[in-house]
Amino acid sequence: MTKEEVVHLFVLIEMVYPYCVPKSETVSHWFDHCRQLDFVKVIANLKRHMKRSPYPPAFIELAEFSSRAGTENCIASWMEEYEPRKGA
Repeated sequence: MTKEEVVHLFVLIEMVYPYCVPKSETVSHWFDHCRQLDFVKVIANLKRHMKRSPYPPAFIELAEFSSRAGTENCIASWMEEYEPRKGA
């Protein structure tokens, strides 16, 4: 994704979830990892999320890495903190 695509994503999220105003840290995080993400897949995940949830999505719900990035492991470790624990 490009930075322009990240901005487009946040504008769309804010239109659908008007009470969701992302913190600057969230936007900065997306900018840090945007080159690794596949825009088409992220938008598809957002559309799927919007159909089933009245709440704004988390990064982990939208993130889809491009097959060429090959850097999924650099983010996976911190994502584990926010995923439901197995067996819980």
